[in-house]
Parts: sequence; C-alpha cells; structure tokens
Amino acid sequence: MAPFPAELLLKICSDLQKESPNALYAVAASSREFSRVARPLVYSKFRFAAYRADKEALSEKAVKRVELWTSEGIAPLVRTCIISRGWSFRDVLVPNGLLETFFDAIEHFRGLRRLVIDDVELGGHLSKIHACLPALEDLKVDLRDAKEPAVFKPAKTIEGAKLKRCQLTLRMKDGLPAFIPFLHPSDLTHLTLECNLRFWVKKASRLPAFPKVVALSLGGFAIKQASDILALLPKFPAVQELTLADLDDLDYSAFTAAALGAMVDTLTTIDVPVELVPILLPAAPYLTHIKLSESSNNTCWELTPMLKGVSSSNVVSLNVYLNMPDAAALSTIFTAFPQLRELHLQAYDGEDLTDRGGSLASSIFSRGRGKHAGIVPPASLKSFMITWFSDDDFNSEENWRWVHTLPDGGSADSDGEGGSSDDEDADSEEKAVDDGASSAPRTNAGVPEYLQSTRDAILQRLPGLTSLWLDYPPFLVTWRRLAPMGTVSYESMVFDCEQDGPGIEAEDFWASR
Repeated sequence: MAPFPAELLLKICSDLQKESPNALYAVAASSREFSRVARPLVYSKFRFAAYRADKEALSEKAVKRVELWTSEGIAPLVRTCIISRGWSFRDVLVPNGLLETFFDAIEHFRGLRRLVIDDVELGGHLSKIHACLPALEDLKVDLRDAKEPAVFKPAKTIEGAKLKRCQLTLRMKDGLPAFIPFLHPSDLTHLTLECNLRFWVKKASRLPAFPKVVALSLGGFAIKQASDILALLPKFPAVQELTLADLDDLDYSAFTAAALGAMVDTLTTIDVPVELVPILLPAAPYLTHIKLSESSNNTCWELTPMLKGVSSSNVVSLNVYLNMPDAAALSTIFTAFPQLRELHLQAYDGEDLTDRGGSLASSIFSRGRGKHAGIVPPASLKSFMITWFSDDDFNSEENWRWVHTLPDGGSADSDGEGGSSDDEDADSEEKAVDDGASSAPRTNAGVPEYLQSTRDAILQRLPGLTSLWLDYPPFLVTWRRLAPMGTVSYESMVFDCEQDGPGIEAEDFWASR
C-alpha cells in the first residue's frame, strides 16, 4: 500500500488537534509516518504553572512532564509556551521550581515564537528570554501580583529576539524599561501598553519612530495625564487600529487631530472614549470601524451630545457599550452614521432586568409600534446585535435565562395595545402577594409567536439584514442568512430557562458575521 501523502496526514492531524489532544497523541504513536507529521502538532504548545500551594508538595509527575518538554528532543518543536501563576483558593502560592527548570533549558526552545507570562515573577530571567529565543515574535506579559522584572542591558554580540507583537499589562508598575530591548522599530507591528508610560514620555524627543506598527493600544489607570499619551502618538505614524482604554478621567481638551500626528491619515479602526470621536471623524478619511467599549464607561447622556452634529458616511461598523440606553441615543447613532452595515449594541440597564422598564428594550420588542417607532435604522444595515446586561449578572451561563417570562397569552407591547404595561404587571403581582392571594402562574404561551412577529417586523424594516441577534433575558433571538433576501441558513428562539441555547456566544456570532 502506498504511503499517505504528507499533506493528507497533516490535514488529518490538524483536525484531530482541534477535536481532542488525546486523539492526536494516539495518532502520533500509531506509526512512524503519522508520528513524523503529528509530533510537531502534539508538542506545539507547552503550558505549565510556576507556583504551587505552600501546603502541597509538587508531584513527581509534574516534574517529569516539564523535564520531557524541556528536553532536547521535544523543546525545539514547541511554538507557543504559556507560563501561568497557578491557582489556589485559600493557600498562599510559592514557587514550585519548574520555572528554573524551564530557564535552565531555554536554549532548547529555539523554535519558540509566542511566549505568554501570566503573573509570574521573572526576576533577572528577562535577559535570557531576549538572548536565547531568536525566533520569538510574540510576547504577552500580564503582572498582577508579581513584581516587575529586572532591567537588563543586552550584550552587543547577541542580536536577541525582535518582536512583532508585544502586549504588556503591568498595572501600576514601572516595568516598561525592562522590556525596551525587545521593541525594535524595524520589526514591531502590534503594541499594547497598559502600564506607566513615564519612562518613554521623559525621553519622547529622543524616541525613534515605529513606522511598522499598525495596531497600537495604550491605557491603564497608571496613565494620569493626557500629555503622556499625546507625547507618544506621533511616534507611530502608520497606525491603522488605535485603542485608548481604561483611562481614568483624563482631560481630553488637549486632543486635536494635529496632536495625533500622521496616524490620522491611516486610521481605519478605533476603540476610544466617545469624547475623541468628534475629533477623529472629520480628520481620519479612512476611518470605517468604531468601538466604544465598556472601559470608556459610555452613557447615553454623554454619547448623544457628542454625536449630535457629527456625521460620517465612511463608518460602516459600530460596536458600542452603553450605560442606561434610550431611544434618543439609538436615533443619534443612526443619524451620525447613515451608512452603517454593522451595529453591535451592548446595553447596560443598571438594574434588575425583571422590571423590563427600559425604554429601548421595550421599543425593540414592541413590533415597531409605540412612541419609539419613529427610529429609522439605515437601510444599509446587515448585521444587527443587541445584548442587555444588568447589575445582577443575569448574563452568566447558570442563571441568566431564569429572569422572567411573559404572562400567559400576553405580549410586551409598550404602546398600550394588547395588554397591560410592565409596571402595571409588577404592581398587580405585588398587590396579590400583599393580599395573600395566589397570583396566576406565568407560562410561555404565545411567546414564540410574539418573538417571531418581532423578528419579522425588524426584517421588514431592514430587508438587507443578514445577521440578527436580540438578547434581552430570557428572550434570545438569533437569525442568519447568507445574502440579503436569500434563504435563511440559521435561526433560533430561546424564551424558557429549560431550552437549549443557540450553541454560540455573542462574541463568536459577531466575529462570524
């Protein structure tokens, strides 16, 4: 029998890796040819914890495992290494010795391309990472409890790692100086800095430009002044994706298009505080995607005045997290961006969702009638997603669909047609309890028809829609078709806590639109 082509074996092994690592191990042990192709996949990702509970001893099995992965036969196959702190509910965590084993054999990891360090104290080991991992392209470091690493001076005789991607989340720590040797202007393309920037800011006049950086993210509560950001932005003239997040009440009055430098001519995507949107919209000719994330703490009272009088036909995608949304905010969004193709609204009600009193929520689920029926979404809209959250964390997988159901035979129209209002329902329930009377049991009768009519009303107003996600617990309507006016390829309606969900999270649904 002729041997399998290597390409076919690689395809088989790749699929096995996605389905089950154990299956991939079994295939690798089945024959020499399979092993030759599968071994690099089996050992492509190495993960270990660098700490243990102080009352527990490290198992011999864990020691042997790390010794195997750091051996000359296995380590060169590793492409990704993830070093975590470990976890203990009550006990204090102490080093377990495995980190030293890794760094003693770090020269063996000559093929390593991505290194993730999750809250691990590196001490003086950062110099080894720089000197001994020549293929390293991607470094992600997140320090919560661990101290920042020691500053080192790289040897002139060693070229060292040159990163393409670097993500540093150092909280309030002054750890940036230790990582400077990794940041080469000729190689770096993606940079995330959530840390104290003062080290760079002080030498901004001598700082080289980073002409290849296309994605830049600056933020963190360690940044106290807008001038810290403005001093660095001109050093990144080719940025296409800009994120300014988790900024603690900065004064944005100093931000101007000129202060941002040459990047305004290349920006296509931004995730920034809403105060900066009116500045960037007229200045950035290629800006098409806007995200106003949760970290910016947007409210409808801030968003509405900021977007009034602002308009851009270039913006086709908006992903916004909005506190206490109302219909006026939604109308302002549609007016400001008349050519929107994608809208993802993450709405925070600020209270228990059982009251169902939010004006935006009731307008979306009112079949297009009532006082908010005048909202006119752009006809260009193809992907429409709305997700509600509340203080009571009903968006958790365990309980978020238990919030409430519609009364038997009723609808949730907010214009007074076809039933009582939510407030009246709540008042009548409270009165029944107070009087000692038994309230009528709630059922889901009529709910499917109600949700279907709501969906159909939206589709009638938006004939070009291809993706729809309406999530207001316990209701979840998901719907998709491949092309406008085409055949529906997927649909699901959830309205009862015992129903199975659609099998896809909101983020994945948005990413696959």
